[in-house]
Amino acid sequence: MNVQAIVWMGVQTERFEEMRSFLETLLGTPPPVVEPGFALWDLPSGDLVELFEQGRKPTFGEGPVVGFLVDDLDAARGALEAAGASVVSGYGPNDDGYEAVHFRAPDGNVYEVVSDPQRAERARARRMSS
Repeated sequence: MNVQAIVWMGVQTERFEEMRSFLETLLGTPPPVVEPGFALWDLPSGDLVELFEQGRKPTFGEGPVVGFLVDDLDAARGALEAAGASVVSGYGPNDDGYEAVHFRAPDGNVYEVVSDPQRAERARARRMSS
């Protein structure tokens, strides 16, 4: 498995509006995507931060979930299972090719490995619009 970067973070919270305001300040910009109970920021690096209101989707626990970019999602899944992680879900590929596998690590927390073929293009587009 070749981890290239930490590229995604998802936070689920009962204090959605407070966290949305906090993340706007922290990230220096309002989220470009806002839906009821959901906000998404795309950072200049092409990385994504998603905020979910509690109950909007199944929870993976109290902590944020982070996503690790890998070059081969199937190989990463196999390596994780061989290392003792249990796969708990997955999704994709989306229309843009984004795909992820959620796994529970030995610490009990859920993480994900990600294939994101559009990450570099998002970063390039974001830099050009700034």
